[in-house]
Parts: sequence; C-alpha cells; structure tokens
Amino acid sequence: MALPLVGCGGPAGPVSKVANETLAVAYPDLQPALDPHNWSTPVGPRTFAPLFDALTFVQNDGQLRPALAVAWTQPSPTTWQFRLRVDDAKFHNGEMFSPDSVKVTLGRLQDPASTLPLKALISSIDRLDVINPWTINISTTAPDPTLARRLSL
Repeated sequence: MALPLVGCGGPAGPVSKVANETLAVAYPDLQPALDPHNWSTPVGPRTFAPLFDALTFVQNDGQLRPALAVAWTQPSPTTWQFRLRVDDAKFHNGEMFSPDSVKVTLGRLQDPASTLPLKALISSIDRLDVINPWTINISTTAPDPTLARRLSL
C-alpha cells in the first residue's frame, strides 16, 4: 500500500529566509545563556543537546548509548576507560576532539573555584589519565556505577 501523498505534486513552498548559520528549535523555553555547564533546570538539556555532544547518550528507551565515547569499560570498581570518537568529532573551539578535550571540559568543572551547577555530577572523579590519542581513564574516589550515565549530561 502506497502512502496517499507520495504522488502529490504542486508548487513548492516558500524558500526560508533564515540564514544558514541560524539554529531554529521548537521549544517553549530555552536556557538563557549558552554555557553548557551552567544549567540546573530541565531546559538545560533541551537547549544544549542540539549544540553539544556528551561522552554518552541516554536513548528514549532509557538505554545508555555511545556518543563521543564509542565504547567504555570498567576495568576496576574505581576506573572507567572510555574509547573516544576522535576521527570525525571536533571540540567546541574547532580542534579535533581528543582525550585532552575531556580533560579540559571536566577540569573546568573540577576547578575548586567553580560554582557551576554541574560540578556535583562529577564530584566522585579523582583523576583523569590520557592512555593514548583515543582513550582516557577516569578514576573515581569510590566505586561509582552511574558515572557513565551522568556523563551523558
């Protein structure tokens, strides 16, 4: 059975006058500033998901999926190892994404002077170690079975 509109023709609609550099979203409320670490309400993820990727992603079915981390393991109760998508992803400043990008991002939140709301999400992280150009280890102060899920934020 064919869809009823497949064969419909007619003139095309008007061409958009919105500049190519414009990101249009259909949300009733957005985060007022574009700092991806400075949100504490549900509008944060709605604002930043179209703009920034996280290490992991929670799919609509609740399952944790790869994003900037293509795979991860937990070699010990206090160590998470993330293999990163370094071939085609770029950090926000235009540099190619790397383990150093993760260190810069999480280091910003770990800064003792930081008052950013997302700091609490990574409070268990003790150390970040670059293993090779595509792998980073994240060590926690105690076993943290939900770290990979929280890194989706």
